[in-house]
Amino acid sequence: GGAALNPEVEHFLADAGFPYLIGYGLTECSPLLSGGPAGDPSIRIGSAGKPIPGVQIKIVDPSPETGIGEIHGCGPNVMMGYYNDREATAEVLSPDGWLATGDLGFIDAQGNLHICGRSKNVIVLPNGENVYPEAIEHKINTYNWVLEGIVVENNGHLEAWIYPDYEVIDEASAGKSRAEKREYIDLLLENMRKELNSQLSTASRISKVYERREPFIKTATHKIKRYLYDGGTIPA
Repeated sequence: GGAALNPEVEHFLADAGFPYLIGYGLTECSPLLSGGPAGDPSIRIGSAGKPIPGVQIKIVDPSPETGIGEIHGCGPNVMMGYYNDREATAEVLSPDGWLATGDLGFIDAQGNLHICGRSKNVIVLPNGENVYPEAIEHKINTYNWVLEGIVVENNGHLEAWIYPDYEVIDEASAGKSRAEKREYIDLLLENMRKELNSQLSTASRISKVYERREPFIKTATHKIKRYLYDGGTIPA
């Protein structure tokens, strides 16, 4: 829980006939908004399924081009409010019970919910294009030599910061000199940049991939504290 299932893994599970469930929700909705029964052919791979019984989901302020907007949910499982905190409650809960999740997504023609990322994480480029860093980071984290990575904006350009799995790299570069190992890592980073950019629109391509030599600072729930890495901070 807590992160999207890698589409490659989901394809593998589906092809193998292995039963699995996908769900989406928050603590504030006890905790599920959407999902789906295993084997339902109408639930698309890569989606978070359909609203569970008794729950309604709507997309607020959707983009005319993409249909992406903020996900709101309503149902008997949605909280009444935060305990003794009316101000925080009013920020996320409408008077008629709709919960603003803070997540961005869209609903496809079959009624499946697709999650694109957190609204506060969206990067708006100088050309006005919205970039959802989580989608690119999902691709980055599929590399077996990457432990974790994030995408940030720096002076109108996108950069990827990578914390490598040095055990994997050391094994793959065994017998190489220190200089050769440095060249090997640089080649990995550059090849990643080219591979990522081949899958991205021209405006949202990665200008540089940096190696970070220490783990990213995280929250108590093991999520990277993005606000510490705003593009103006040199990777450690």
